[in-house]
Amino acid sequence: MNARGRTVLMGRAVAGAGFLALLAFALPDAAPAQTGGRITGTVTFVGTLPEDPPHKTKKDQEVCGATVPSETYLIGANKGIKNVVLTVEGPPAQQTAAKAVLDNNKCHFVPHVQAVVAGTEIEVRNSDPVLHNTHSYLDKRTVFNLALPLQGQKIRRKLSKPGIVEVKCDAHDWMRGWIVVREHPYFGVSEANGAYRIENVPPGKYKLTAWHEALGSVTKEVTVPAVGTVQVDFQLRKR
Repeated sequence: MNARGRTVLMGRAVAGAGFLALLAFALPDAAPAQTGGRITGTVTFVGTLPEDPPHKTKKDQEVCGATVPSETYLIGANKGIKNVVLTVEGPPAQQTAAKAVLDNNKCHFVPHVQAVVAGTEIEVRNSDPVLHNTHSYLDKRTVFNLALPLQGQKIRRKLSKPGIVEVKCDAHDWMRGWIVVREHPYFGVSEANGAYRIENVPPGKYKLTAWHEALGSVTKEVTVPAVGTVQVDFQLRKR
């Protein structure tokens, strides 16, 4: 092949490489592959809606207000229940190095309910210009007890032991929150409409438990496919 022919071939190769690079840049990123089954559903309330009056504050009203809304029964117009924790019972334990946040904000805990994997580091914050003392319990034993006198203060603690952790403020007795610590990441927390989703669950037969701070727990059996979605709905009632 003469010099001119080699030049033409090299030009075509460069042009082809440039086109492929442009095509790769233009195409959207592929969605992550599903590595297990998906569980979806809704949690709804059955029966007469419970009364859930606001809490009357006793101190720091210039920050907290005269009352603070209760977050125990967050039930929507469709009777969907928010803050129900759904957990798959049985998959192998998986400790993690994840992070989470618990904020003292306007004299209530944000989020009110959350679920994390054992091994998660939680950052406890104070967004208020008043003293908060965030005190958490697991089976009546203290998990952490943190004085936060300064606005903007942050303290980190690791949540190592699975269980349902209740959080209180020793300075404001109406403040309550919950951190549900699980052995693996196969859980979800229901949204304002009661909907929930649990992704990438290993295929198999399990028990699925719905837990609410005041309505207790309900358990159902579920068979999770290797790929695809199974729907499991729950109904909770006041006992």
